[in-house]
Amino acid sequence: MRLPGIPIIGVLVLVVSCTVVDESLSGTSWTLAALGPVSAPQPALEGSGAALSFSEEGNEVTEDTGCNSYWGSYEADGESFTIAELSWHERGCPSDGLFQQESAMIDILVGAHRYSSSDSRLTIESADGRALVFKR
Repeated sequence: MRLPGIPIIGVLVLVVSCTVVDESLSGTSWTLAALGPVSAPQPALEGSGAALSFSEEGNEVTEDTGCNSYWGSYEADGESFTIAELSWHERGCPSDGLFQQESAMIDILVGAHRYSSSDSRLTIESADGRALVFKR
């Protein structure tokens, strides 16, 4: 049976993803200098090679903890900083100290909510009061 007079209405839904990226982070690489409580971060393990890099274009971030490699996306706006979709390539850690440092780095990065940066220093803070401090 045909229904008379019922018009067909098409609806086009466009979803726009709006990712905010701090241009001053784009294309930069940072070496881990310290981590721990915001008020008193402890020096990173010497020679660990722990580093964080931001892509030249887009919102991609990569991290090498000295044990494993991680990558994902980030948003940075004002003081707000978040990490999403973190993936990793597991190689293992050569020492317990590096494993503990890696665990702390990932916990802080995944829980990140604030950051500050200058030409030579980047600090990423987690909601639980811990920080990663990087230098160039």
